[in-house]
Amino acid sequence: MSLSKQFLAGAAVLAVLFLLFYPQFWEVDYQSTIRTATWLWQGKFVEPDAQYAYYMWDTGHGYFAYPFEIGRTIISAPFVLVSWNAPFILGLLFHLLGAYYFYRILAFLGLDTRYSLLYLFFPPLTLLAGKFLLGDIASAALVSAASYYYLKGDSKGFLAAGIVLGISV
Repeated sequence: MSLSKQFLAGAAVLAVLFLLFYPQFWEVDYQSTIRTATWLWQGKFVEPDAQYAYYMWDTGHGYFAYPFEIGRTIISAPFVLVSWNAPFILGLLFHLLGAYYFYRILAFLGLDTRYSLLYLFFPPLTLLAGKFLLGDIASAALVSAASYYYLKGDSKGFLAAGIVLGISV
């Protein structure tokens, strides 16, 4: 089952537009995620200086990095090695993954795969994809993947669907 030219062209257009308008800003919770991901590589978990401890929890022995969605922090950690703003690409990657699995579902069911372009260019998803790794984008992609594995109907597909849905929660 090969990908259609329309889907590949749509994914390429979306990726180019995303990179042209690549986010150059972050919000407070994104900053916390990026800081915590950086600290994972440094083996640092506590900031002793209150001057740098904004948006952290006081432990009495220092300030603990705000563990806002630790899964997002762990996923972001490899991208932080490239640059502070490299984790923003995760939203696009998860969005493309979700669109790919939606394409696979349509092909598996024998439906017109051009409908996957509706998922690919659905405005709320494309706007959220540029907002870093929100749980919405990752969950939508993982639910699409789990649905595909479930529809396959074999025991390996059921197991894969269960694992992927467990991760998405």
